[in-house]
Amino acid sequence: MFYTLLNDIEGVAIPVSVKLKLYPSGEERSVDVSGVLTVGDILKMLGLDPSDYVVVKNGEVVTEDDVVSNGDVIEVYRVVSGG
Repeated sequence: MFYTLLNDIEGVAIPVSVKLKLYPSGEERSVDVSGVLTVGDILKMLGLDPSDYVVVKNGEVVTEDDVVSNGDVIEVYRVVSGG
């Protein structure tokens, strides 16, 4: 909610720069946007189905609703199962 309030004050957009690591490929990307960004937004930007991935933010597993802050490191792991 704090981020939403800041974003709404006089049209101020909060710059957010996060580092993404995609697994199993090991690909790394940086994302720079203005405004409030959630983990779900990142998955949508990447064209990924949230039910197929586990997301870790700064070393902790998070949900799609978690807000991403400037400087966060986001790791996206594809869920693999088999028998």
